[in-house]
This record gives sequence, C-alpha cells and structure tokens, in this order.
Amino acid sequence: MPMHDEGQFQRDIAVEMVAGSGWQQRPAAEVDRATRLLVDDLVGYLEATQPAAVEKFASVAGAGWQQQLADIVAKDLDKEPGRALGLLRGGKKVRGGARFSFCQFKPANDLNADLVAAYEANRLTVVLEAPVRKPDGTWGEVDLALYVNGIPVADAELKNSLTGQLVKQAVRQYRHDRDPSDTLLGFRSVVHFAVDTDAVMMATRLTGPTTRFLPFNRGSSPDGAGGAGNYDPGDGSHKTSYLWRQVWQRDNWLDLLHRFVHVTPADPADPGSTTRMIFPRFHQWDAVRKLEAHARTHGAGQSYLVVHSAGSGKSNTIGWLAHRLTGLTDPAGTDRVFDKVIVITDRRVLDAQLSATVAQFEHASAAGKVVSVDSSRELADALSRPSTRIVVSTLQKFPFAAQLEAIRDAGGGRYAVLIDEAHSSQSGESAKQLKEVLRPADLGAGEEVALAAEEWAVYDDADPVAEAVAASAKARGRPDNVSMFAFTATPKGKTLELFGTRHPDGKLRPFHLYSMRQAIEEGFILDTLRNYTTYATFWKVTTESGAEVEKSKASSAVTKYAVLHPAMIAEKAQVIVEHYRQHVRHRIGGQAKAMVVTRSRLAAVRYKQALDRYIAEQGYDLGVVVAFSGKVQDPDAPEVEHTEASMNGFGETRTVRRFDGDDMHLMVVAEKYQTGFDQPKLHTMYVDKKLDGVAAVQTLGRLNRSRDGKDDTFVLDFVNDRDDIAAAFEPFYDGPVGVPTDDQTLYEVWQRLEDHHVLDEADLDTFAQAWFTSTPDDRTAHPLLHAALAPAEGRFEALDEEQQETFRTALAQFTRMYAFLAQVLPYADEEFEKAYPYAKMLLRRIGARAGTALDLSDELELTHLKLAERGTEDIHLEGGEHDQTAFTGTGQGSLTDDEVALLSEVVDAINDRFGAEVTDDDKIFYQAVGERMSANPELQQQAAVNDEQTFQYAFNDAFMEAVIDAMEHNTDLGKRLLDDPAYANIVKTWMLRYVHRRAAERHDTPELDLETPHGR
Repeated sequence: MPMHDEGQFQRDIAVEMVAGSGWQQRPAAEVDRATRLLVDDLVGYLEATQPAAVEKFASVAGAGWQQQLADIVAKDLDKEPGRALGLLRGGKKVRGGARFSFCQFKPANDLNADLVAAYEANRLTVVLEAPVRKPDGTWGEVDLALYVNGIPVADAELKNSLTGQLVKQAVRQYRHDRDPSDTLLGFRSVVHFAVDTDAVMMATRLTGPTTRFLPFNRGSSPDGAGGAGNYDPGDGSHKTSYLWRQVWQRDNWLDLLHRFVHVTPADPADPGSTTRMIFPRFHQWDAVRKLEAHARTHGAGQSYLVVHSAGSGKSNTIGWLAHRLTGLTDPAGTDRVFDKVIVITDRRVLDAQLSATVAQFEHASAAGKVVSVDSSRELADALSRPSTRIVVSTLQKFPFAAQLEAIRDAGGGRYAVLIDEAHSSQSGESAKQLKEVLRPADLGAGEEVALAAEEWAVYDDADPVAEAVAASAKARGRPDNVSMFAFTATPKGKTLELFGTRHPDGKLRPFHLYSMRQAIEEGFILDTLRNYTTYATFWKVTTESGAEVEKSKASSAVTKYAVLHPAMIAEKAQVIVEHYRQHVRHRIGGQAKAMVVTRSRLAAVRYKQALDRYIAEQGYDLGVVVAFSGKVQDPDAPEVEHTEASMNGFGETRTVRRFDGDDMHLMVVAEKYQTGFDQPKLHTMYVDKKLDGVAAVQTLGRLNRSRDGKDDTFVLDFVNDRDDIAAAFEPFYDGPVGVPTDDQTLYEVWQRLEDHHVLDEADLDTFAQAWFTSTPDDRTAHPLLHAALAPAEGRFEALDEEQQETFRTALAQFTRMYAFLAQVLPYADEEFEKAYPYAKMLLRRIGARAGTALDLSDELELTHLKLAERGTEDIHLEGGEHDQTAFTGTGQGSLTDDEVALLSEVVDAINDRFGAEVTDDDKIFYQAVGERMSANPELQQQAAVNDEQTFQYAFNDAFMEAVIDAMEHNTDLGKRLLDDPAYANIVKTWMLRYVHRRAAERHDTPELDLETPHGR
C-alpha cells in the first residue's frame, strides 16, 4: 500500500485522533443511510447517562424503540440546517414525556459528579468514507465525518500534495461532485473542511459551484506577523496538523460546538439575506481562547491588545469573548473572575448581536442579561443590576456617569472592559474617569498620602485636598479590579503603550495579532494600494497688495485660497466625474460607488456644488450625496446656510441608506464616514486632503471591503505622495511594535515650564483646594479657580512673544503627556496630578491668544491652473517591524515662524514653488527636497526639540542624501548642488529654515499638514 497517497493521509489523521485527541473510530458501514446517524452511539450515550428517560420512552415506544428514537431525531434535524446545534445544546422532549439531553458540555467545575460523568461519557466518533449523495443521485463518500453521540456535525475532504492533489481540488470536489441537498452535507454538518498537508479551507453552507470557502489557517508566522498559509510546526508533522490535534481535540471541539458556532437569522430589512451559520476563523478561535485562558490564570487587573486587521470579523470576536468572560471562573472553578463585562463600541448593532448570541448559547432569553445604554442613568442602573452581565456603551457615557452615586455604589466589583477600535482616545480624561467609576470605593488614598508626607513634608494624611489629589492620581493608574481588552486594526504608539504586552527586548507588541498582510493574502480584504494614481496640481496667484503679513500664516492662507478656489474645485470635479464614468461605474456589475475625501466642510460644500453643476451641464445620470456635520456658511455666499440635509434633500439619518441605492454614485465627505463606514460597493476614492498615519490607513480602508464581483479598488489622489502613503501603511502591514516612552521626558517638559517662572506653587495649591474638594453645588469654587489662574496669566503676559510661544508649547505638551503617561506609569505623582488641571485650564486661557488664520481672499487672484496625472502604480510595502512611539521631543522649540514679509514676496515665493509652467521641473525640485526632508520622522523629532542653529547638524547630514534622492526629478540642478559649493550654501541656508519650520510643524501639529501645498 503506497505510503504517500490520500488514503494514507486519511488513515494517519484518524489514528492520531483516536490515540491523542479523545476520539473513537467506527466503520462507514455502521452509519444508518436513512438518517445518517450512528444509531448505536446515540442510543449508547443515552443509556449510559439517562437510563430513566430511556426506560420511560422505551416503555411507550415498545420494540424497536432505538430506531424510532433515531427517526425522531432525524426528523428534527431535517427541519433546517444547523438544527444539530439546537439538539446538542437544548435536548428534546419526546412522546411519553421523556426529555433527552443529547450532549453534556463541560461543566464549570468538578463539584457536580453527575455532570462530570455525563461529560466524560460523550462519544466523539470519526468515520472514514462516510456515505453521501452525489449530484446525480448515486452514492459516494466524503473522506471523513465527525459525530458527537451519533449526530454528525462536520465533514472533510482530504488531499495529499504528494499525489499532486491540493486543497483547491478538495474545494472543487465539494462544489461540483457533492450534492448540497444531501442529508449529511445539507442538514447535519455545521461545517465542511477542505484539507491538504499545507492548508485548510472551510465552508458552512454548500451551494454547488457558488459555495464560498474561507481560509482556516494559522498564518505563515507563529507571532501572527506574517501572511497567508501555515507555518511549519517544527515537530516533523504536517503544517495542518493543528486541525486534528488542536481544533478537533475532544475538549476543544465540544467547546467550539457549545460556545462558538451559532446561527444568524436573515435580516428582515434585506430581501436578499439568508440564515447563516457562523463558524469562527482560526485567528478568532485562537484569540478568544488565549485571552480567556490568560484571564482565568491571572485574574482582573490586566491589559490586552488585540490587533486584528479590517476584515477579521472583530464584531464576532468581541461577541464570543464577551459571552465567555461573563461565565469565566478561576482555575478552581469556584469564583467568577469578572462580575460584569462592559463593551465600549460605536457599532450600533453589537448589542443586538450579543443578545442573539447569548440566547443561542444558553437556550434562554438574553433579556436583561445584555443591556445597551443610551444615557448615564441607564448605565448606572445597568452596572448596579445583578442580572445584567454585559453592558454595551460608549466611552463618552462614562465621564457623566462618574458623577452618579449609583455607579460609585456599584464600583466594588471586578470588570472586563472590551474596547472596540481602541485608539489614543482611551488615554486621557475619559479613560481616567472610567477607571475611577469601576475602581473599588474602599481603596482610599491614605497610604499614598502618608508616603508623600514622609518624602516631601508637604501633605498631611488628614488634608482633604491631598487625599483628593492622591485619589485622583491613583484613578489614572491601572486598577486591580479592571481588565482592559482593546481591539483595533491600527494601533497608535499610545495604544501600544497602554495595552501592549512588554517583550524581553523591552518593546510592546499585541497580545494577539492577525495582520493586514494575512487578511489581504487570504482575500478577506482588498489591497487598496494597488491602482494608486497621483496628480500634481500647478497654480499661480497674483496680488497688488503691499501689506506686511506673517510669512507662515500668509503661506497657509494663500494655499488655502488656491485649493478652495471655485476654479480649482471645478477642474477637479470634472476629472472625478469623467474618471468615474469611464473607469468605475461599470464595475461590480454596475453597482460601483466612489467617495470624494475633502479637506474641510467648506470644501465638501463646494465640491458637492461643483459636481452637481458639471453633471447637470453634461446631462449625465449620476447622483451625488454629501456628508458633513453641523452648518456651513460659504464666505462667498454668507446668506446661505448649508447642512448635509439641505444639500442632499433628505435627513442625515437617510444618507447611508440612500447612498446604497442605485440612483446614488458619489459621496463627498468631510471628516465623516472616513472611519467605521462599511459599504462593500465602494470601489474608488478621490482624495483631496492630506492623509498620514492612522488617518491614511483608516480612510483608504473604506475601500477594502470585499464582495462578489469586486476584485480591485482604485485611488486617485490630488494631494499625497506615494511614499507618504506607503510610510503610513508600513507599521500596520505585518504587525505594530511600540517603544515605551521614557517617563523622564515628562519631567524635562516640566522643567521647561518651571524655567519660565510662570507657575507658582501657591497658585497651584489655591486652585487644587477648589478643584479637588468642591462639590457641584459649591458656588465659591468658580471665582477661586479664576483667581488662582490670574497671577500666572499676568506673568505669561510679561514674557516676550518667543518665550510665550515656547511656554505655551511646553504647557500643551505637558497636558497631553501627563494625561497619557499617568495611565501606564507604575507610580502616581501627586504633584503632577495637582498641576495637571491647573495647566489644562491655564492653557485654555492663554492658548487662544496665539493668533488667528489670515483671510487674504480679497487680496489674491488665481491666474494659472493645471492638473497633471503622474501615473498609476501599485504601492508595494516592505513589511517587517516598524517602531512606534507615543511621544517624541520635549516641547522645546517654536511651532511657527512668525517672520514678517510683504504679501507680494510670499506670493512670489509660493509661485516659485507652484508655478504653472509645468514643463520647467526646476519649479518643484527644491520643494520636493524640502518636503521629503520634513517628512522624515527623525528630522521631525530633531526640529521639535532644537532651535534652528542646533538643528543644522542633523540637517547637514540629511541634505545631500535628499538631493541625491530627488535628482530623478532634475538631474542638472542636483548636479549643480553637488558641484558648486557656493551655490549649495545659498540653497542650504534657505532650505535649513524651511525644513526646520516644516518638520517641527509636522511633528507637533500634524493638523497643519491639511494646508500644505500640492504638487510635490
């Protein structure tokens, strides 16, 4: 008998399952072809575990009761696909009044001997060559079928690569050589596996040639940072051995059937939807089990980061984890680890999904167990109600709820907090107040105050202010009674530091990872960096004004004038419409839609108008919707107030549904629907906004949803450079890595504040007295706060403008850094906790005085404009680890250069960079060099913490490298810079100032990039 054929592979699997995974094997001849049950297993389990019920039924049924019972079970199973789960979980009452339980799932502990015995009595059976019907009605065999107490629950087709047969042949066999209506395949099995020695695919419903199989693979790397496929287990076994050794292992398989697999009903609002069987993908099953196991062993007070790419099915993963954590017990099985599970999400459907899941798993109504709250009082009630097990809320509810005494009364329990799409918003005041709400009320501050009194001889453990400050500081730390489970596809540096797991190299990584690379390679999402087209925008403006202006503000104002000019938007609108008509509309069976991403709400208004106008002029049959928040008045027509509803002609609540209709094709957005918007018909994106970092990944990620007929995406970008987009995606492609913040950085920022002699300890004490100890009804607190701030404001006013700016910058840096670092530091600094609210309020008082943006629209005229396509290409990512940090720099250095110049000089300088003579490459050479240098994160960090003179050392090292890189655009100018030292020095002097300012802006105030010039 050949050692390398499919049969040997089949037999080897069965032998391993029997020897090591707790299964038994029976021959295919023992399968009852009429019912597809193993009748002996069904009857044997019931006789061993429920003899009284068996006797009761047998006395009524008489001779042949075994087959009669099998027929009853089979008839029930034939009602609908998935009924096997219902019978195994809920049992069935039969004639004569007997009630049978067809499976005993694992009890929480060993205290009930009968339950333990029933669980041990379960009969898990593997059958090779199980009988099934072929499409022509003749009998065939499926390579392997799995049974639980005689009821079939899964089947598999096996292929051996040594015979030239791969998993794709197993998939084809299911699609073309198996009858979807066969009793076993269509009404018994809840999942069908296609398996070879390297890969596993699965399907939960066979529909013939249209059957959709999904990968069920571990990934190419053990840490999750790889792509599709399976890594070598390193023990000499097949790459797919995890399937029969882990997934089909007796305890794991029964648990999977018990608390993972579930049915989602058809959506009544969607005529095309059907009932679906949900079987977890491997990364979902693996993540939930590992999180649960760690929480059982380590208890409350932990932090977990789960980085699962878009398309990973995070909603289901969160749902499975939430349900399992509600019943999680300690290793002894006697005490619950968590009293309640709180899910913080903006997904409106998640509460209904959780309720349905709980009801299926427990065969009981989830009413009252899963509660969605829409107000602070509802949240307080839910936390204090014993019957509530899962609370679905948003983080924004907690700051208000913190004021309610009812929540404080409920604060002594242990909580699991699941955060959906966790980002740095979890790092400030809202997260602090959440922890404050959930922290046990009896954790006083006495010990911390006593230690502080010994060290500083300032606090007294009877001082109510000191106690309040210490309690507030402790609330920012990691409470021992709360575990955080953070889910995101795109973690920032702060998210990694808050929730990541520290490794021996000191870096922070996710507890569990399903990478963007793997999701793309497995086909769950599309690669949005393929078919990426960039445009260059060239323009000139003129002015006759002789006014003096601040150069940095004037540059921004001139650029804003140009990019929002009706002629500019009209030109781009024409490009968008014609591109959509010629290249997009026919895709996805004529259902393809596109999104226009704009830089501001005013830009969205003008784009909507320009698109509508051009479409009407050309007589095209295209619909455009716009999405933005609030009200917008166009300065060119201030008498009209625009809203999303007024421009669309229907209410905001209908925008998403209307866009899904056949009469709408383009959606114009401004900071809306760029995240969390799931529209699989969205095929193309037109970008007219600066994108970087997480914002770039999330915005372009709106395109990646897959669906039938959608096999690619397209991006047309008027603003961003391909290298910038690649840099934004790189950290999230294989897996994010965080570098912990040096907490000394916070103290260096504080030192810079002290060096300005604006802050005074007496003022901080006065402020703290009112801030930390007053009640909402105390009317004396408000004047005291103002009185404590006034002296610092006066001292600030006495500084010169440069000192004011450096103090303001450092103050903003301190408030941001402390709000974050206090969450992760292993100690509490009461002095900083006292200073934090003072600094935050002082910043509000002095921050608004930095000046306002210039409006030069009356002084300028756009005279030249041209759009030029650079070309379409695929943006390829390198992969690997890319370190991320929560903070860099210490707040030193000015954010802006307020050098004064004539407006005409500013306009001339900008025209030199954006000249309309597109054949002269010299016009953009220096800008390309400067922009590329200022995009360098290392130079950004150096610019943020050093003055121009010190920065030049880092600048000089990078300048020539940047010139050489940019020589592809202009070889002659680049050669002159290298060959002519005098000329190079002139250029470097100008470039040093430009790069220092731009790099500092992009480091400390990335929002200013929204106004950067185009056409790089």
